[in-house]
Amino acid sequence: MDREFTRDERGLIEYLTFGHIFGTETPVNQIETVAPATDRTIEPDATSTDGTYWSPSCRSQEWSREAIVRKLADCLSNF
Repeated sequence: MDREFTRDERGLIEYLTFGHIFGTETPVNQIETVAPATDRTIEPDATSTDGTYWSPSCRSQEWSREAIVRKLADCLSNF
């Protein structure tokens, strides 16, 4: 089966600038990648199902300036 693909200018610029593309897009319009933390199961009949095994949990926190400085210093000292 022959298919024609078109390039995604924004995606191509992002790839050439950063070395990757954010999200699931690629430099080709009709092709996407699997989302991060996704298991894709492909059945013998070529159907597929996706499952997410991890997602971030974001909690709003009140941080003092000193706590932020201390946390940043800890991260940099472990780098």
